Amino acid sequence: MDVKKFSDYLKYVRAGGRQYFTLDQAVSDLQVSREAVLMALYRIKKQGEIISPAKGLYVIVPPEHQRVGCIPAADLVPLLMQYWGANYYAGLLTAALYHGASHQKPQVFQIVSNKRIKKPLVFGQIWIDCIYKRDMENLPTQDVIVHSGYLKISSPELTAMDLLLYPRRSGGLNPSFPERLYLDSKKV
Repeated sequence: MDVKKFSDYLKYVRAGGRQYFTLDQAVSDLQVSREAVLMALYRIKKQGEIISPAKGLYVIVPPEHQRVGCIPAADLVPLLMQYWGANYYAGLLTAALYHGASHQKPQVFQIVSNKRIKKPLVFGQIWIDCIYKRDMENLPTQDVIVHSGYLKISSPELTAMDLLLYPRRSGGLNPSFPERLYLDSKKV
């Protein structure tokens, strides 16, 4: 299968309103062998037109995002979590940004999920930091509209609680600061 034919398939997927496809969908739609699709995927991935955030899942990177190497994290996370069937919400500094309580944009997109993801997810210049939380039932979240659907973010109260629970993930509070202040005042 040549790259031109596969580029036409990417246009077909985008014309249908989707930003992603699976390997099985591509094999079925194109009526070719799995190996032929994998070779075409390898070539088109090298050109930066797609990324594969999970095994068997391929996300189309439109031309306006190819310089960065990925679609925005806010658009990627709902697709990825839906594919994995994981419960999640954007939290910590990322949620603080959405609530207007951040003085600058965080360099890492932070999510809290019930799926264990050991390493940060890196796609081009996009970094997604995953924090594991076992019990995610009945936590207050809000939905924000993004290009790929809805992104769940933590409520302001849950954001504040998470910032206190995971201080090292959020820049943290220096635990020795009050002690140092006290010791410095004794010297005077």
